Amino acid sequence: MSSEESLDKRDGRASQAVMVTVLREWLDRHNQIEWKGETARFTDANIDRAIRTLIDAPFAGLMPANEERTDRLLLGTSLSQTVAGDTKSFPLQYVDWEHPKRNWFHIVPEFEIARTGSQKRCFIDLVLFVNGIPFATIECKAPGVGTTRTTAADLAVEQTCRNWQIDYVPRLFGTVQLALAIADTAPAKYATAGTPASMWGFWRERLKEASGLKEAVNQSAPPETIATLRQIPDFAGNYDKLDELMACERPPTSQDELLYGICRPERLLRMSSRYTIFSGGNKIVARWQQFFCVEKLLKRIQTRLPDGRRKGGVVWHTQGSGKSLTMVMLARGLAEELPKKGSTDVRVVVVTDRVDLDEQIGRTFAKAGQNPVRATTGKHLAELLRTPKARVITTIINKFEAAVKHGERIENDDIFVLVDEGHRTQFGTLNARMEQKLPLACMIAFTGTPVTTRINKETKSTVRDFGGIADTYTIKEANEDGAVVPLMYEGREVPLEVDRKRLDSWLDRKTTGLTDKQKADLKKKFAKKSMLTSAEQRVAMIAYDVAGHFQSRFRGTGFKGQLVAPDKATAIWYGQYLREAGITAEVLISPPDDREGEDGELAQKAEAKKEVREFWKRMMDRFGDPDDYQDKLIASFSAGGDPEILVVVSKLLVGFDAPRNSVLYLARRLKDHTLLQAIARVNRLHDDKDEGLIVDYEGVIKNLDEAIQDYAKKAELGGEFDEETLEQLKGIVQSIEDTLK
Repeated sequence: MSSEESLDKRDGRASQAVMVTVLREWLDRHNQIEWKGETARFTDANIDRAIRTLIDAPFAGLMPANEERTDRLLLGTSLSQTVAGDTKSFPLQYVDWEHPKRNWFHIVPEFEIARTGSQKRCFIDLVLFVNGIPFATIECKAPGVGTTRTTAADLAVEQTCRNWQIDYVPRLFGTVQLALAIADTAPAKYATAGTPASMWGFWRERLKEASGLKEAVNQSAPPETIATLRQIPDFAGNYDKLDELMACERPPTSQDELLYGICRPERLLRMSSRYTIFSGGNKIVARWQQFFCVEKLLKRIQTRLPDGRRKGGVVWHTQGSGKSLTMVMLARGLAEELPKKGSTDVRVVVVTDRVDLDEQIGRTFAKAGQNPVRATTGKHLAELLRTPKARVITTIINKFEAAVKHGERIENDDIFVLVDEGHRTQFGTLNARMEQKLPLACMIAFTGTPVTTRINKETKSTVRDFGGIADTYTIKEANEDGAVVPLMYEGREVPLEVDRKRLDSWLDRKTTGLTDKQKADLKKKFAKKSMLTSAEQRVAMIAYDVAGHFQSRFRGTGFKGQLVAPDKATAIWYGQYLREAGITAEVLISPPDDREGEDGELAQKAEAKKEVREFWKRMMDRFGDPDDYQDKLIASFSAGGDPEILVVVSKLLVGFDAPRNSVLYLARRLKDHTLLQAIARVNRLHDDKDEGLIVDYEGVIKNLDEAIQDYAKKAELGGEFDEETLEQLKGIVQSIEDTLK
């Protein structure tokens, strides 16, 4: 449809984005009332009321307006009408989500729309309409434009982000579900309305040959398409080449993958309904790996194992790739798809192994509108599993120990257990109790850490326990997609044993470039430490080295850092010395416990335990309770102000996403999965963030190399895995090794 025709379908109103003439006709034809054996159409007045409900809804900012209109599109509206002598409210739908072919799809090139409060016009390269409603915009750029740092697609992204600003055409994006930026052979990008430029993603069409992508790219265009293309001004002077271009055979480009992957009618509706989520004031659309993972799992669970359970598996998606949101999308897919196949009691149980992770994933589900119920005790978990009211339950795995004692087994094969960080939780009695309570449940493990690191004679691997690897998304793929930033490693040293001579020598090196006053001040501070233990002196030296490193590399950038300490007492010291060195630092630890810290050099001492208790009391006096202490420090750290560095022991090393977190200082020996998870804390995307930095004071890189090599050896074990799983495991190992080269 031409831009002129679209303006006519909008009653000639350039300020109006919806083609009301098209929408009115579709609503009238595809909505009817069934009541007491009678079939009736909605009145013209009700059809107009439905249109006005969608168009005239309040516009208090792009995100609130888009969320309200998206809900309206998904749920429809109710209209009061008298049928067979009864006046009732009857549902009306704006889109037929179940039957894509019943909807009307239009593409309008050079779509003209008036700017807010202005006589000026914006021209959107392409707008995709569903039943006359704008669903997607496409901004096109020639591949040759751009600079060495800005691609043609980046310019298209910037233009789209400009277009939804208040002084341009934000009302167009009130119903828009997807925005695309394309530039012929250059990498194409997509996002939802309102997404910052740095968060736009790439699309990969999996199984390109089998999907029909190549055939679609090289098929001849129908005459009506050619006729429409000839009306676009950008084709001026190229008419003679158009037929030739449409007829030649060529391999698919990134642009083709994106257009084919998310703009086909059925995909556009699926992406808009199932794979788009409002969470914490943001609108998020699935990345390609999330989409294909959920689609694959929804097919996989239809296969039954010999014991009657549905087939689950391990989802290996690297840290920072959005596993929690993948779980949310899977839960939504299960709730939508299985009732169509006769399931009446579909339940999702999300299992973690730590309280803070349980709280975090619960918040993720809640923000995405899934309304989870958190099990507070084993007895409470047993009660939740018995009642169909709790459709999504979150729990930590050790609650199953008590849940087994409260009531009978739950033999429901429509319960789906989604295990977060499955490599840690699926061993020993805890896993046995979970399977004892839910013998027919479908088990699906999610992890970003190598999942064979605990194979031994007594225990099976997570991979085999869950029925093989269901899906993978490697570090290499995440880096190529720009889903995470690459990780860089830097080893730094301070003396292991400290004496006066070494301390003076170290101070001389550290004070190079400082003024005389600054040198004197620093040496004065260290003079007070001559009576400290060698361990505390080393903590002080590392803290001052960290301070200098952070001030020179990150101060003033808005980025933050984490320091990992070996125990709670040492963490408190690090916080103290960092503040002495001019860094705004906070310490986040768990409550004091005499059973903890037995491996730490300092935590075994009574005075250290006393120091931890005193620190904890100060934090409780300051914040009120443990939850506020943690939540407020995390909120402050995640924002742009203070603190600059957060000192931790084990908290926030798993499942903690703070995009500003750019440098991890390792002052504690970590190994195996804990190390692999910790280093991923700094790979999240943020504006102007080019990389995440690991600064190592403990020679931890040796442990990392050993963990990878151990993982590689176990992935090679003959007879442990089937051929397909073995190849997937080898690919994961290679991805990790490539990233760390």
